[in-house]
Amino acid sequence: MNNIQIYIGYTAGIVGIIPYIPLIISMRKGETRPNLAGWLLYSVAMIMIVASSIALGAWQAVWLAITYIL
Repeated sequence: MNNIQIYIGYTAGIVGIIPYIPLIISMRKGETRPNLAGWLLYSVAMIMIVASSIALGAWQAVWLAITYIL
């Protein structure tokens, strides 16, 4: 794998996490309440993505999915 692909993957991961920052701040202030069912389904989907990435050996994608689960 080329180094540029690794850097693009890391950049995509960082850009993908940025939208969660205002959500977390809003939840900490008590302005936003997450929907439990929606987050549960989203977490299950992310766990499946992590499992399939590990099974395929796509370790570059695993860290991003794990951060989404957290």
